Amino acid sequence: MSNQLTINGLQLPTSYCTLAAKYKDLDGFCNLKLKDPKDSFGHPLECELAQIYSNEQKLKEITDSLNKYFVPDGYYGELDSNNTDPESLEDITDFKKIVCFGIAGDGSQFCFDFRDCANAPTVIWWEDDHWRKISNSFEEFICLFSNS
Repeated sequence: MSNQLTINGLQLPTSYCTLAAKYKDLDGFCNLKLKDPKDSFGHPLECELAQIYSNEQKLKEITDSLNKYFVPDGYYGELDSNNTDPESLEDITDFKKIVCFGIAGDGSQFCFDFRDCANAPTVIWWEDDHWRKISNSFEEFICLFSNS
């Protein structure tokens, strides 16, 4: 994997490409554990980075499948006025500026979110029933884990 990678017209961070190359021979399986059970903002976080997608074809395939798995259905995609979780994001229904780059041990997706800035994506995670911003950058995100 080169230090430049573009998926659906979105350039992934060089730091991501470097880490993905490190685990390429293991098909991206890295099983990185959190140093402290908190996200970059100090909110509780319980997960691990089980696998990063180290292959361009897999990155594109998984990213393109998000539209199939997260479909407005009367529950997902509806504004929930009862949701008071300060870390949660509104349901994403347009994934054109989202790139899935890895998964937690339970299969929850880690994604780059380019919606606010095309040159500096944030990192979001699917936490059981909502999307959650967990870091302002991939560099911040990867610092949450041991042995990265």
